[in-house]
Formats: sequence, structure tokens, C-alpha cells
Amino acid sequence: MSNYKWHFAKTGGGGEEGFEDAGMTHFISQPHHYIARETIQNALDAKDESKKGEPVVVEFKKFKVPTEKAIPDLDEYKKILNENIESNQTNPKTKQFFSNALKKINNKDINILSISDSSTVGIKDINKDIGRWHGLIKMKGKGAQEQRNIGGTYGIGKSAPFVCSDFRTILYNTKNSQGESAFIWKAMFTTHGTPKKRGDGFYCDITEDRNGEIYSNGIINKKIRPSFIERDHNGADLYILGFKKPDDKQPWNVILQRVILNNYFVSLYDNELRVIIKDEIEDRSYEINSSNVIDLMKQDYDIHGRISNYPFLDAYTNEKPIEKKIEGLGQCKFFVQLNKNYTKRVAYMRMPKMLVFDQSNPHLSTGYSGLFICESKIGNKLLSRCEGPTHSEWKSGYHNDPAKAHSALLRISKFINESLRKMRVDTYSTETILGGLNQFSYIDESEDLGDKGSSDQQSNNGEDSFELENIMMNMNDLKYIQPKPSRKRIRKRKVKAEDGFDAGDEEGAGSGGRSDDSNGGGDQPGTTGFGDLEGRKDGDWKMKKLPKSQYNYKCFQEAGSDEYKLVISTKNEKTCQISFFANGVDVEKNEEIIIERAIEDDTGEELKIYNNLINEVKTTPNPKVIKITTKEKRKFGVELELYA
Repeated sequence: MSNYKWHFAKTGGGGEEGFEDAGMTHFISQPHHYIARETIQNALDAKDESKKGEPVVVEFKKFKVPTEKAIPDLDEYKKILNENIESNQTNPKTKQFFSNALKKINNKDINILSISDSSTVGIKDINKDIGRWHGLIKMKGKGAQEQRNIGGTYGIGKSAPFVCSDFRTILYNTKNSQGESAFIWKAMFTTHGTPKKRGDGFYCDITEDRNGEIYSNGIINKKIRPSFIERDHNGADLYILGFKKPDDKQPWNVILQRVILNNYFVSLYDNELRVIIKDEIEDRSYEINSSNVIDLMKQDYDIHGRISNYPFLDAYTNEKPIEKKIEGLGQCKFFVQLNKNYTKRVAYMRMPKMLVFDQSNPHLSTGYSGLFICESKIGNKLLSRCEGPTHSEWKSGYHNDPAKAHSALLRISKFINESLRKMRVDTYSTETILGGLNQFSYIDESEDLGDKGSSDQQSNNGEDSFELENIMMNMNDLKYIQPKPSRKRIRKRKVKAEDGFDAGDEEGAGSGGRSDDSNGGGDQPGTTGFGDLEGRKDGDWKMKKLPKSQYNYKCFQEAGSDEYKLVISTKNEKTCQISFFANGVDVEKNEEIIIERAIEDDTGEELKIYNNLINEVKTTPNPKVIKITTKEKRKFGVELELYA
């Protein structure tokens, strides 16, 4: 016998739930953004593979219905809201939410946003303890990895729609490929009532087994199904009851359209996704698909610029990709489109073809846009486990094997950076940092991808926007003024080399003084070394200061950074020491720059620093990039000297 009612299980002395649900807090900042991202991802993940060549169709529809038709047993529902008000007397914010919900539930009609998909398998395994139904309806947080598909279905993202509900109540409905149909209401409230009841509850079919175990099952009786549900084919429906208006002045459909275009442009272009947007209240209806995605995004880009991800779609559609089979990830592609107006950013995707994040990579002097996609199942499985709750970054710390994940993400960075480096010859420009060198910067390949932030986490006046571009400021080094030589007493000693200062290759070797002779070595004696070694003695090898004609360099700061980037090359292969100083306020004195850390860009190797010299730097005619951290976080007019 069926027993349909609202059911909130008793706490039985166990844990209690407050208003700030861990799952929902991830989506509070941009709730309408995330309902589009999360629900479409779940639909693509449920694609019916028997329908080859057919796109997944997702429809967003806003409409209005009488309150009593949307929420069953309305009197009992109001009683539960009142219990939540009483249980939160000491929490003004929570009390206000439930008081507002009670007022709105007394209105004649409520707004609903439905999200329905087609060409999918629906929600399988209804009323079972494992599978998609359990993961969506019952599971708190992220399901077990073995229950998740490559798209990361029904993790914490399933909480996003509740943030857009004035009642924190959702109605689910499905017809699946297993021949099953069911529907169920779910509410996410707080612990309430006497005796205390759990915050999460359902309007469902309650059953009890012989051991006294209670089950809140989906309802299969179509006779009591709401009349606004119209499903006669496989798929899933999600109804957000009491759909909230966006906090900003943007209409809901405009926000969702931009989110869909900016995140699913590849799926749309490849005809793997169609999206229909309807507003029955405003009598508005239109579609986003493969035939209009380019025009819509181009139009948005022409009007809003950086808010639109059109440059990434341009890269995907207009250039043959660079392909590589990456260890641990399988086949990957990198698409690049050169355009002087593009902002040197790379977007990252995997198999659901949803944008995960994008970030700056100014390895080319010219403007460009890039798009990386991992297409293999093994690679997608690894990358999905590197994603956080909002699917907007790849971090090794999310993976159950961080070392393995970090190595894989490092290989992606190296693949992209190497691909861009190979293009430098084709994009050679006279706008160089110094003669013969293209403008350098880099992504630190030792970091996880996405560590510097994703565009999805930024906002711009309420629009679905992207982080402000890091503007490269033109840096003009201060004119170098050679200091006047000080009088020095010449130390009389025998040396086999008449010029230069001594510094060895071993750890602990000493360093020498600076010279005013531009053609020779230093004429000041070396200082005592570190550890067991001291400055080199007579008969040992000497290091000479290189004439400036033998090397080129540029040392600058990127906007917003305290670190310096040194780009340096020598006419021949050298193993050098590098000494830094700056023009001081007193034109007759140079200012010392204290070096704390130096890291090679290509290898990530940290270079040795002794006596404020960077040691054992291997230079060639090919430019080398070194990232330098100084003790004082300010701008210097940097000068340097090389010894080899």
C-alpha cells in the first residue's frame, strides 16, 4: 500500500544540519551561472549512445503554476516551514529566509524554472542504493569515484539548483532507458521540530521493511504526478520551485545564454548539444545550436569583448590542431589562432567539451587564443578527479594520487609551452625586448593548472565575465650611470692570472669584487667562501667579467607582480655568475639588490645563490628565462654583470 507524504527522518541523537549547507555554499556567488553549467554537464554525461549523430537537447523553461499544484500537501509543507522558523530564532538570516518562504508560499502562483533533457538515458536505477538515482537524490556531497562517469555526474554540483529556489525545494522526474519512471520532491531545510528531524526531506512513497528500516522512494503512480510534467520519452526533468530572479538587473535568460555559450561552445559547434530557452511568462523562445553559435558569440564579443569566449571558438574552428599523445593522458589537441587583438589566453577542456578554466600564457609576442582538449577516456578519468566541486580548475590535490596527477598536469603545461615556443619563428616581430629576442613570459610549469584562477570565478557588473587581463606595462630601465671608482690599495701577491676574481664551481666557493674595467676581470679581491671552501688561490682558474658586447639581457616586472623576469643570452655557450645592482638615488652610488631566489623557466630548477650572486647559470645564444625573487618588493632600475 502506498504512503505518500512529506518525510524528514528523525535525528535520533545524531548530527544536525544548519542553513549554510556545505554543498550549496560553493554556488552562492553565481547561482544562475552554475545551474546552467552543472545541469548541462549532467545531461551530456547521460547521453544515449544508441542515438548516434543526435545532439543532447536541454530545455530551460520558465513558467507559472498555482502553488497548490506545484507543492503537494501544502498545509503540511507550511507547518514544516514554521518549524524551521521556530528552530532558528537565534539565527536572524535563517529565520528571515523561512519567513519569506512562508509568505511566498501563500501566493496564488509561484514561478518555476524547468530544466529538461532529451536524447539521454534518464536517471537510472530508481529507488536503488547505488547508481544515478541514489547519487542525485540521496547521496550527500560527491559520490564514490566508481559511481561517477567521466563527466563527474551528480557530485556537489547537484546542490546548485537549490540556491536558485526561494523554498530550497526541487521536483525531480525521469523516464529512463531501463523502462522505469518516477518523480520525487526534495527540500533542503535545517534541523527542526520536536522531536528533532533532519534538514533534508522528501515528498515520496514511504515504505518500511520487517526490520523497521524506512525508505523514502520515488513515486511511480502517474495519476498523482503534477499536470505540468509532460514526458513521454527518456530523459530527466528538474523543476526549481520558486525560481529566484538574478540579484543583478540582467534577465535570467541573458545570463544563462552567455554561460552556455562561454562554457559549451565546442559541444554546440560540434552538434553534440542543442539548448532551447523559453519564458512562457514573457512569451519568449529561442534556440542555441551549431548553426548559430558562431554568430551569437561573435556578436557578443564585438559588443562585450573579454566577456565573450569567442576567441577560443575561433581557435577551434579555424586552425588545424597540434596533436600529441601525452603520457598518462592519451591523445590531446592544442588549437591556436593568431590575432593581434586576442589576449594570449589558453582554455582547457576535456571530453564533455565544457570549459574548465582559462588562463594567461604570453609565450608569444603576438596576440593569440588557444584551446587544449584531452579526448581520451583514461585522460578524462584522471582530469575529472583533479576538479573541485565547481569544475573550474585542475589541481593535483583533489586527486587520490597527487603525485601522479601533478606529473600529468605538468606534462600538459610543457606540451602547450613547447607548442607556443615552436611558433616563435613564425610570429617573429620587431617589437622585441632586445635585439633578436621575442617577448617572454611563461606559465610556471611547476604549478597545477588553474592555480592562478579561472575565468568562471570572476565577475563583471553581474555579467558572466572573465578575470581582468594582466596588462603588460612597458618598462624602461633607468639609464645606467657607472659609479666613480674608489681608491683601492693594490694587494701585492703572485697570481697566474692577472685579471679576474676567483670563484669555483663547488658549493662553498668564494666570490670576487666588481671591476670598473669593461674589458677585463674584477680588480677587487674575492671574499671568503661558504662552508669548507674559501676563495680560489693562486694557480686556480679565474672568472672574468664579460664585456657587454658578449651578452644581451632584459629584466622586468609584469604588472601586478613583485617578481622579476630575466631574459638573457650570450654569444657563445657559457657557465656564468650573475651579479645584480640598481641605480641609486645618489648618482655616484649603485644600490644593492638582494636576491632571495632564482628559478629557471624551462626546467623549474632553482639556481644556487652565494654572496648575492646567481651561480652556475648555463647560457647560450638561445634566450633563457629566469624568475627572480628579491628581498625588497619594489621596482628597481636593474643592471647586471656576467662573469664566466
